[in-house]
Amino acid sequence: MSYRTTLMAAAVALMIPAAAIAQTAANPQGLSKVDDDRTDLTWRGHTIDKLEDMDLYNSAGDEIGEVEDVLIDATGQLSAVSVEFGGTLGIGDQEVVVPLDRLQVGENGRLTTDMAEGELSQLPKWDD
Repeated sequence: MSYRTTLMAAAVALMIPAAAIAQTAANPQGLSKVDDDRTDLTWRGHTIDKLEDMDLYNSAGDEIGEVEDVLIDATGQLSAVSVEFGGTLGIGDQEVVVPLDRLQVGENGRLTTDMAEGELSQLPKWDD
């Protein structure tokens, strides 16, 4: 076998476990993304479209993430949002599932959580 063939075979062999891992990292808890033009679902007076792209702040008032998707459970009830955080200019960021019961809307209209950014990294990952 030539060096090039051996190198290609090794590269393919290394990619197989990565593909298997990616397939097993399914979205948690049977959640699915809600289409943002739905107006029949609201959370604390906010439509899906309004919730998406809202910044998320910690209790100290620091921006720690941004809502990417609103998620429903298997029964069709709003139950969580996916929040993107960390990284710089979209590089190295993570997207995780934050249950709605961990979120509040302040008097100023800001979306807040009592969680720190470090706690966000421990939540289930979301891959849309």
